[in-house]
Amino acid sequence: MKTWVKSISLNCAGLAMFAALAVLPVSVKAAITPSLTLSCADITIGRVGAPLSAQLLAAGGTTPYTFGLSFGVPLPPGLMLNALTGVISGIPTASGGFLYFPNLTDAAGAFIEFGAGCPITIASAQLMVSCSANTATVGVPYGSPLTATGGVAPYTFSVLGALPTGLTLSTVGLISGTPTVPGNIVFTAQVVDSTGNSTTGTATQACTMVVAPSSNACGLSPGYWKNHASWPVSSLVLGDQTYNKSELLNLLGAPKKGDSSLILAFQLIAAKLNVANGTNAATAGTNIAGADLLLSGYHKKLPYGVKNSQMETIGSHLDLFNADGVLQPGCTMPQ
Repeated sequence: MKTWVKSISLNCAGLAMFAALAVLPVSVKAAITPSLTLSCADITIGRVGAPLSAQLLAAGGTTPYTFGLSFGVPLPPGLMLNALTGVISGIPTASGGFLYFPNLTDAAGAFIEFGAGCPITIASAQLMVSCSANTATVGVPYGSPLTATGGVAPYTFSVLGALPTGLTLSTVGLISGTPTVPGNIVFTAQVVDSTGNSTTGTATQACTMVVAPSSNACGLSPGYWKNHASWPVSSLVLGDQTYNKSELLNLLGAPKKGDSSLILAFQLIAAKLNVANGTNAATAGTNIAGADLLLSGYHKKLPYGVKNSQMETIGSHLDLFNADGVLQPGCTMPQ
């Protein structure tokens, strides 16, 4: 049996080409992970008592990240770090300048920390002033302070407008004294902190104080009310007619000339002002109601130009009621 072998002939050029193909490089592109970076939070200023939320800025590496704090240095009091999101949040409770040192670990275990530290400044709480107690009584000693919070102590207090008559403000914000005139008094409390800053170091608050009549005020004469500028009310009903203060002052100053209606009105006006001022109406008996009943029969405003003995009798009884405390033993006289 014959064996046939087929020969393959390669010349030198072919061998060279084959060898070149065998050693051609294969190019493989590998993914490159960006370096892990960490920056301070995007907010560096807060205020005591005001909610704060700031984000640590992380990039590169492999997510998810884990955030932390280095060197055992905490955040300012009242703030906390969310380890999963890098959010610093909370309500600061102390003012001052603080430095914290955030760190970051990625999913591949790469670690970085901000060794230079991140600053955050927490300002004092907003300056505020609160009113003193809003009720007082004529003849009763009063003492209540204006109070301030926030800002930077010590504080300086003042009042814009007038306090109730008889009360004063001390340098430490105490309003004290004995009120002498009833009514609703509106004033503005102001506080300035030690910085003296006209914007952040000053605060105001509108205040209203209700001064009640004395529970045992003396009955006062028509002459007192005629010459006393401050009245507990600005109008009165005499009979079935309403009179404003100007009309009432005209009646108090009108010559009587034997007109019984003016004699009665003179005492009735004082009696009703006394009751509004805190005089015990019971000490007038039925005379105030009786005077109104007589006057209401005319259905018009005073004077009536009449002679009426009953009007003058009731007027004399009211004169005792208005006689500076004659019928109110132990009563309080205005100061």
